[in-house]
Amino acid sequence: MRSHIQGDLSAGQFANKLLQIGDGKVPEDPSTGLIIMPCGQIVNSPDELLFKVYPNIQQNFKDQDWLSHRAILASRNYVIQKLNVTIQKQLPGQEYAYKSIDCILNDDEAVQYPIEFLNSIQTHDLQAHNLILKLDEEKSFHAMKHIMFTLGLRNQYKSDMGALQVQMYQLARIIQNTVPEVHELFDKYEVSPMLYAAPWFLTFFASHFPIGFVARLLDMLFLQGISVLFKVSALLLKVHQAQILKCNSFESIVSFLKATLPSSGHVGMEKVLDQVLSMDVEKSLLTYQIEYMVLKEEMSELNNDSETTSSMRAQVENENKDLQKQNMELTEQLQVALNTVSRLEASVTSYQSTIRKLESHVRTLQDERDAMHHSVNILRKRLDSLDLGSPPSEPELANQLDVKNVKK
Repeated sequence: MRSHIQGDLSAGQFANKLLQIGDGKVPEDPSTGLIIMPCGQIVNSPDELLFKVYPNIQQNFKDQDWLSHRAILASRNYVIQKLNVTIQKQLPGQEYAYKSIDCILNDDEAVQYPIEFLNSIQTHDLQAHNLILKLDEEKSFHAMKHIMFTLGLRNQYKSDMGALQVQMYQLARIIQNTVPEVHELFDKYEVSPMLYAAPWFLTFFASHFPIGFVARLLDMLFLQGISVLFKVSALLLKVHQAQILKCNSFESIVSFLKATLPSSGHVGMEKVLDQVLSMDVEKSLLTYQIEYMVLKEEMSELNNDSETTSSMRAQVENENKDLQKQNMELTEQLQVALNTVSRLEASVTSYQSTIRKLESHVRTLQDERDAMHHSVNILRKRLDSLDLGSPPSEPELANQLDVKNVKK
């Protein structure tokens, strides 16, 4: 792992040396019967080994980058289990035990072994019967929430599965760039990613692949996000490209992808997982998503253009009838409006004539009022003169009345 992640050549050479020892290719010392080879640093106990590899793990266990650069290899599963338990006890938090369910799916395949023995079996692709985790229900809920909302996997489970369709197109384009020969074969026999990769994405490969492989993939999913699903899918096809290209029919391809590929063995799975972290598809995924949206819009326009002539004629005729009906309604409304305008104009003319008559009558009344005021003033003067002197003679009174009439 250090050799791939850090580019540590010495780590790669050490791993190769171990493989040679396992294959019996390294000679023994004739005097001692032991294999002598240079090693880095020798420790005296498992606790010292844990301290050297994971120093201050209580403070650093949340640092994913720090953890990704460290690993302990062992030849037996029980050794790994003991080391895991020791490390786990150093971490803060309360332990929670999750036991597997004992259930027989097929009575014909049942074997007469004690349950305790079956529960004690641990392989690389089988989860432990008694799983001890320091993760309470609240944190488990937050982990699920992180997968669904932060990583965006919730969208692919909606009723229309729109996000899954986009993902299948993105995967097809990545396969085209990564393994073009496989893509050509799939295209020839019309094997779309929806046929084989949809269950992979919906179940995180748990529907067909070993649980150990799925567990490793989930760790990478938390680390890098949804792009891991695309990279694992493409690398699976790349690693098994030679076998896929031997398929010569639709049925054989689908059978290989759904049955043979998931059971290809530990070595093939390790090759895939070793290359996941070094593969970068983030920019390509964004580009292919935009490309899918553009193609979808163009296909929608083409579907609209490909309607039959009869349906188009019927649609045009219906629109024409609607427009004619609207035209008649608007014409009637216009006629009513014109009649209303004519009536209003006649009313305005009548009102203007009435206003002129009233203005003339007002002026006449004003003249009569002025005359009455003048007469009142004359009568007041005469009344004053009657109070002060002798009353006027009849001829004088007649003359004044004649003058008044003349003025009128």
